[in-house]
Amino acid sequence: MYVLKKSVILCIIAVVISVVLMGTMLGIAPLNNVAKIASTKPYTLVIDAGHGGVDSGVTGVSTKVKESDINLAISKKLSNIANNSIFNTVMTRKTADGLYGLATNGFKQRDMKKRKEIINNSGADFVISIHQNRFSSSSRRGIQVFYSDNGNKDTIRFAEYMQNYLNITLNIPTINRSFACQNGDFYIVKCSNIPTIIIECGFLSNVEDEKLLIDTKYQDKLVSNILSGLIGFISDKNEDKIEGNI
Repeated sequence: MYVLKKSVILCIIAVVISVVLMGTMLGIAPLNNVAKIASTKPYTLVIDAGHGGVDSGVTGVSTKVKESDINLAISKKLSNIANNSIFNTVMTRKTADGLYGLATNGFKQRDMKKRKEIINNSGADFVISIHQNRFSSSSRRGIQVFYSDNGNKDTIRFAEYMQNYLNITLNIPTINRSFACQNGDFYIVKCSNIPTIIIECGFLSNVEDEKLLIDTKYQDKLVSNILSGLIGFISDKNEDKIEGNI
């Protein structure tokens, strides 16, 4: 398990408090140094809202809400707060439509090819793909991170860090359990050598998770923690570089 440094946790807490109380990632005094970095927007983040159009993904067990709609809502929120911090963001999908053109044979392949094109032309430092989960047992719930070996040594570190952070901030307080990130054979995490993760934000096959995932306040909390996890990973990575040069 990837261990969060105390200094990073304190910084992330400050970020989250800033988001909640002031609506910006950089509005409090302890983050003056981060604010200086933010003025130059040193990082680019691709946010991939999974599914779209005729490919709605999974549906809510109670409300029948479409996964594609929740993915887009969460992705837009994440893009908004990320743009107010140290990131330029690129969204693969900005509307309810898919990226495949006409819904004819092979639409899924065309959709994924377009996402790959956007990712590889973005100059991104990180990719986060937003999805919702399902399971045969309706009791299964929580947030889980997936990755694949795409040739970048930071990919698994990114996945482990994000999973650990989301365990600490959301999984354990909400459902009293944690997940381990999983290596998955998914196209989106293998289509580039950029550090890429899929975040399955919850189980639409579980009534309680479904209630949370359609709640706008919970969505705000979720994206704040996702962004904080990403900033924490960058801080930890940069701290390792500094220590290695001493």
